[in-house]
Amino acid sequence: MPVRRLQREIIHIADFNINMLESSDNSNGPNKGLTNFIKQFCLRSVIHEATRTTNYSRTLLDIVFTSHPARLATSGILQVGINDHDLIFVVRKQKLLRPKARRIEFSSLKNLDLNVFLSDLRNISWDSSYI
Repeated sequence: MPVRRLQREIIHIADFNINMLESSDNSNGPNKGLTNFIKQFCLRSVIHEATRTTNYSRTLLDIVFTSHPARLATSGILQVGINDHDLIFVVRKQKLLRPKARRIEFSSLKNLDLNVFLSDLRNISWDSSYI
């Protein structure tokens, strides 16, 4: 079923080494190839701040993309100081809302008498169904 495939969740966390920062520091703007890829697969970026900061530059290299941002509780950056890249994190919501239950009605065939059923079918006037 194609509908089920659309509902699958994608979370992609990576160090792309491609600057995706939208700021005056990035004169070229976000990478167009990666931006087109994100749009094509309906993904959303949840990290919007620089993840690598030096004395000379600020870049957004470590990126998190997701297909369902509403399923995330929070995301962000932690400056740990042991590397030139900051630590990125995503916290997923614990409980997802489930779809409302559907009521399915059915007839039990446990006590079906096949001879009586066939007799009822033979005795029905089927003329009205051909009109």
